[in-house]
Amino acid sequence: MGEQLKAMEAVHKFTWAKLMSDMFEKMENAFMFADLHLFINVVNGIMIMHCEDLLILRRCAATYIAMSIHFNSLFASQGFFLIMPTLLRCYSQRQTNRVFCSVVEFLCRQFYTLHRKPFLLQMCGSVANIIDNN
Repeated sequence: MGEQLKAMEAVHKFTWAKLMSDMFEKMENAFMFADLHLFINVVNGIMIMHCEDLLILRRCAATYIAMSIHFNSLFASQGFFLIMPTLLRCYSQRQTNRVFCSVVEFLCRQFYTLHRKPFLLQMCGSVANIIDNN
């Protein structure tokens, strides 16, 4: 029974991740940024709970990249503050999982390629905030 519940939970979260990804693709670039963090938090929660499931990890990573491209102006100013704390905490807790670590490193390389200096500054700000809270 436990494995069936876990599998059903994973399918449910994968469906939510797909819904969020499809929704981000259909949104206009000028969407009200004040509400966007609510949708990003759904993807962050899925990443925290199921980041070791490869299908969900791939979907969340693709969603993060698509968001950073689609909402370019938000991510150039403050968007990485919404996703980097989640990625960094998961990375620090799962350093023995080579696949997960390589996906997070790939995401950071892609974010740097897309946004350069804003990504670095926001990532350092996210790290500083995590260190201050600990």
